[in-house]
Amino acid sequence: MRILIFLLAASLCAFAAEKPRWQELLEKGNALRKGGDPKGGRELYETALKEAQPYGFEADLAVRSALAGLAVDLGLYVEAEEYLIPALPPKAPMINVARPLARIFPALLILGLAQLGQKRYDDAVQTFKQSLATAEKALGPQSVALVPILNALAVAHGQLDQRKASQQILARAISISGIAPEDRVETLRLVGEQKLASGDPRGASRALLWALSAAENTYGREHPLVAPALVSLASAYEAIGSFQRAEAALRSARLILSKALGGGHPHVAAVDDRLARLARSAKRPDPRAPTVDVLELRKIRK
Repeated sequence: MRILIFLLAASLCAFAAEKPRWQELLEKGNALRKGGDPKGGRELYETALKEAQPYGFEADLAVRSALAGLAVDLGLYVEAEEYLIPALPPKAPMINVARPLARIFPALLILGLAQLGQKRYDDAVQTFKQSLATAEKALGPQSVALVPILNALAVAHGQLDQRKASQQILARAISISGIAPEDRVETLRLVGEQKLASGDPRGASRALLWALSAAENTYGREHPLVAPALVSLASAYEAIGSFQRAEAALRSARLILSKALGGGHPHVAAVDDRLARLARSAKRPDPRAPTVDVLELRKIRK
């Protein structure tokens, strides 16, 4: 679950009219991260972490949450958890009167995503539930801030093959009014994956095309946060038997990710593995040899 953590991290740092240096660095790092420059964002976050030390718990947690969220985006799940451990020890109570609830729930969400990435699904479910309860107590049951938590909790239940619970959670996420475009992208993608898991690949492909369109409109066509919708769409096309469209979607995702993260990144390697499996499914002798040109996104929709 990567998507959108920088928005939650940004919400942690609205303290004073005159911004301290750590907060300015954090906001600049958020802007670089949103613009597709994770390396630049990380450098600013690291500097912000040093600057935040004299400002106490809330400042420290804000920057650690940003660093951990970026690590989750990059697939560095153990590193993400390590950033949060000093502020949120996994085995210690995470909520008390000295720790404002509105500062806690985004950090818990990121911690759950790190656990999810490590395939510790039961731990992730419990952490997401704690994040959700904290957010509800702080902001109310209909706050749009609940949507990323609900999405993540739905994914964790899905990994445990608890489909009914996952569907109910996604239905709640969709029912919340005023949902941010970034959250709607992820919710639509998860709805598509639910349809695919339920044996409805054509319905899944329609939902995932909506998710892809929403992602493009929100981030731009070449932003790395568009890639998850492309990968999910490829799964739906493969299930239908439309191997050329599946390949085109995967190659588009690979191109986007390799430009943003580098060709040797684990996310790129995961797409390469998907392409190899797809080639075997289509009974092609050379999984690295393209059979179609990399289509532009608008052509995939035809």
